[in-house]
Amino acid sequence: MREESTAGTFGMAGGSGTAEGYVMIGDVSALADALGLVEDPDGNAIIHEVDLDEPFVDGRAPVAAIAVDLMDSLATRERSAGQHVINELLHVLS
Repeated sequence: MREESTAGTFGMAGGSGTAEGYVMIGDVSALADALGLVEDPDGNAIIHEVDLDEPFVDGRAPVAAIAVDLMDSLATRERSAGQHVINELLHVLS
């Protein structure tokens, strides 16, 4: 949510103090080693492993992927924002 346009899509503000991103399956260990990351359930970095690179061709996560990730959040506001955007995307498709 650090990017203003993404935050605006979800009706949220940036600056949560959490970094979140996506890497291809098999690349997370190399990334963790390069950045000195260790697994920590209370940490402030979340790395999602994906096996499809087509949606990420331009280096950005698709809005639908962000929405689904937000729907898994423990924070009510994030969960609600993800559900709202998914509902809007599904409405456009119907």
